[in-house]
Amino acid sequence: MRQTYYGVDSILFEELEEYIKEYIQLTKEMFNKELARDEKLVIKQKKDELRQWVQTKLLEGGSILGFLTEEQVDELHAQIQSMDEKLAVHLNSNFIAYSQLEELILVLMKQQEINVMKNLTYFLEKAKQKQQHVIVWIM
Repeated sequence: MRQTYYGVDSILFEELEEYIKEYIQLTKEMFNKELARDEKLVIKQKKDELRQWVQTKLLEGGSILGFLTEEQVDELHAQIQSMDEKLAVHLNSNFIAYSQLEELILVLMKQQEINVMKNLTYFLEKAKQKQQHVIVWIM
């Protein structure tokens, strides 16, 4: 498993935002203990189809900025917990709008002694240079 950072244009960003939010909601529903097994199977099938659709859209219309391994993601989450909550929300999200990149990059640049922060800064800088929004997707 790895967390992939994609640069996307405004149109794809808006289109995928709706579907990724639906995917997240389906993931939460999978843990509802009140649902019957067959209901969970239907949700899982819908979720799998949605995941595949989102991945295809990202590969067709986005550009890979970089990725983090599972260990790096754990390290990132540990570092994010010590950050300002407003910034942490953006870094924990699946969506980082172009308008937020500058502020996030400035904060991350102050933590360059940590490798995962260097990587993330590089990904966000690439998106900024290309005037792209960022979508974070686990593959």
